[in-house]
This record gives sequence, C-alpha cells and structure tokens, in this order.
Amino acid sequence: MEVLLLSQKTDPKHFNRFSEKYRKYVGLFSTPIEKVYILSSLPADWELPNAVPLEFIQVSNWRPETGINALLQYARYILSLFVTASRTLLKQRQIKYITHYSGHVTVGFIAAFLSILFRKSLIIRLTEYSDVSMLNVSSQYSGIVTKTFQRAIQWSEKFVLSHATHIILLSDFMKPAFTSYLHKATVIPQLSDNVLRYAKAYGISETAQSQDPAEIFELLFVGRLNVEKGVFVLVEAIAALPNVRCTFIGEGPLRAELEQAYPASKLQFLGNIPHTEVFATMQRSDAFCLPSYAESLSNVLIEAAMMRLPIIASNISSLSSQVPHLECAYLCDPGDVEQFRTAIELFQQDRTLTNRLASNAFIKTQRLFDQDQMQADMMAIYS
Repeated sequence: MEVLLLSQKTDPKHFNRFSEKYRKYVGLFSTPIEKVYILSSLPADWELPNAVPLEFIQVSNWRPETGINALLQYARYILSLFVTASRTLLKQRQIKYITHYSGHVTVGFIAAFLSILFRKSLIIRLTEYSDVSMLNVSSQYSGIVTKTFQRAIQWSEKFVLSHATHIILLSDFMKPAFTSYLHKATVIPQLSDNVLRYAKAYGISETAQSQDPAEIFELLFVGRLNVEKGVFVLVEAIAALPNVRCTFIGEGPLRAELEQAYPASKLQFLGNIPHTEVFATMQRSDAFCLPSYAESLSNVLIEAAMMRLPIIASNISSLSSQVPHLECAYLCDPGDVEQFRTAIELFQQDRTLTNRLASNAFIKTQRLFDQDQMQADMMAIYS
C-alpha cells in the first residue's frame, strides 16, 4: 500500500518547523504502508524518519508577492501541483490513498478532484489554521472576505469534505465545527516534541515535586509577544505583586515597549532560544502562564504539562479541553487582569494545589498524546 501526500508548504522561513511536523506525521506510518510520495515545493533534504520509504517529488516553487504577480505565481504553483500529482498517479498505479495535510481549500480541492479522477481514497487532515477550518471555527473572519469569495470557499470546503474517505481532526475543540462529518472523522492530536526525553534529561520525576516557597516566584511565558497572546494582561497582573517575576521566551512587537516600561527585576526577556533551553527554563520556573485570547492546540501547553509545571491559562475552549479548570490548571477569563492576579497569588500560597494540578495535567497529557495509540488510530484509517 502506498500514499501520495500533497503539501502547500512553501515559505522558506518555515522549512524547519514544517520539516518537524512532517517527521511527526509520517512517523506515525508503519506497516502496511510501504511508501509515501510527498509533493511539495519545500526542499527534499529533510531528516525524515526511516519508518517507511519516502520519495520527495519537487513541484514549481511559489513565493508570496503582492498584486497580480502573487495571483499568477500561485496559479502556476497550483497547476504544477496538479500536473505533477497526475503524472505520479499515472506512473505509480499502486498508490491507494491521496492525503492532504492541513486542509487548504485549493490544494484540498485538487486532492479531492484527483481522488475522483483516479478512484483513490482521500484522507484530509485539518488543523485550526487551515482555510477550511478557519471558516468554521472562527466566524470573526467572515467579514474579511467578500461574499463571493466566501461562498466559493464554502463550496470548495463542502466538495473536499464530502468526497473525503476519512477526516483527521487536530483536537476535540474542532468537532462542533464539523458536525456533518463526524461519522468519518477521527481526532489524532498534533504531536508535540519528544518532551519526555527532555523531562528525563532534566531529572523530572514520575510524581509531582513539592517545592519550598522561594523568595521570588518565577512565572514563565512562551510565545509571540503580541496583544493576541495576552501579554499586557499578564504584565498588568504581576505589576503590583511583590516577589513575582516573569520570564518571556519569544519575540514580538511588544518586547521593546515592555523592556522600557518595566525593570529587569520584574520582567526578563530571553528572546528565541533553543528548545533544550526552553525546557531548562521550565524546570527553573514555578508556574507557566498562557493568557491568550485565542489558541489552537497549544504545543507549549503540552510541554509545560509534561514538565509538571503548574499552569495558569485563559478559559477558552481549545485550552480548557486540554487542561480543565481546577482539574489540571487554573483558568481565567481572557483579558481579566484581576482573575489572573488572583490565580498567581493562589499559586504562590498553595503548593499543594499546584502540585495536584501539575500531576493531573501530566497524567492527562501523557494519556492524550500516547504515540502508540495515535499510531494505532492512524493505521486504522490507512487500512
């Protein structure tokens, strides 16, 4: 059995990140998958897993521009993808499945059309940031596009999902947006990095550790420093709290403003650092805070949970499905500075509570992201 995987990953700035995602995704394949053909304009020199033989097939490159040139380049890219995929299917008749990774409407439409033309099974894997799921999950985007374009997108979405043999969703959070297709949908979460390997390397034990209250309570934020991530909410929450300092990992447009407004004794900025250093910083921290106004499935939240770091986060559906309130984390209304301040004070004072939440989050996350189960779910689809 062989699989044709169509991709729309083209931006060289994201090569490493998408390479990691494809390693995880393809790494879920095992027998009876014999070979995977990947069609993309990304470079072919990734360190992909050896679980199955892979053949990388290059298509015409496309780089985002403005105006008519962007439209022409994208049309050329889509045509190249269609022609290259058709040639591959004609040549490799043993291919049984056509797969599209993230549900972009244009590439998903090509995948669906090819599945009909060549009578192949179609597997669509949706993420919160695909064109298809963004229209469903976030109605706020409906005002941005014209009615004509929106109707075209919705028609394409219906065409793709109706012809899909199976749909893979990233999280339970997406289910309400795809109620008409749940009969052929399976939730297989996005794999995080192998945080257990880092946890063992940094000596995290199998049970939550009680910590004596330190002179300074160390909070940690990991993410882009922008308004959407709730950075101002976090900063305002700790501004009046004595003996609380927050370390920020990541870059963004708010960094310079925050560095000028607050002393280093209150806010520490590490910028973008290697992943190993992120985990080392997690180990030194007392709690992790994610005050975002909107999130998809949060990898950094998974990582914090696997490092047994107590979590304070926004009470939004995508996060509450990962770490329920007062079971695995303390959740606050997005933008509510007072609630976040109360949560931080509570975490300072009650280490029994924080250890219980951290332990529960670790157990739930370990169960949810069990790679053996994800592989079994994947192979149930490709069988």
